[in-house]
Amino acid sequence: IADYGDKAFTGMAKRFDDAAANLKTIVASIETELTAPVESKASSTLSAEIRAYAAKLPDGERISFVRKAITDGDVRTASAILGAPAYLSGLTGDMQAVLTRQFHEHSNPLQAKRLKAAQAGLDLIGERAGLVFSQIAKAVGTDPKKVARYRAAAAKTAKAFAP
Repeated sequence: IADYGDKAFTGMAKRFDDAAANLKTIVASIETELTAPVESKASSTLSAEIRAYAAKLPDGERISFVRKAITDGDVRTASAILGAPAYLSGLTGDMQAVLTRQFHEHSNPLQAKRLKAAQAGLDLIGERAGLVFSQIAKAVGTDPKKVARYRAAAAKTAKAFAP
């Protein structure tokens, strides 16, 4: 029974590993998409003026200004600020990365939902994969350590009677 349990476990473990690998690929792909640089959609003169305006704002107001542009769907303003080097708008690289992520999530909510679902799937696999061990032991009727002792004794016996 333990041999059959091991065979079943190997098959299940492969399916868990394959599912986790697929979800990790999906997560990496969507993460790349959501953190990609923003392309500026405004003319260069207008973009420069928007960045200059944002650079003059105090830090808190600057971030609020960009977030409002993102939530209002003002792609021209958001892309002018996020589509250029951060220092031109008075942002740090980290602030620009966070705001760029928010911009992509807001402009592509389906991808953000897919990412959330894929990450939840990975979490679920991580939480539930360990249950396979206990269920195999339950199906076999004894713990794996006892099975290992039986197998060692059987191998020792077979070796003793081998020609």
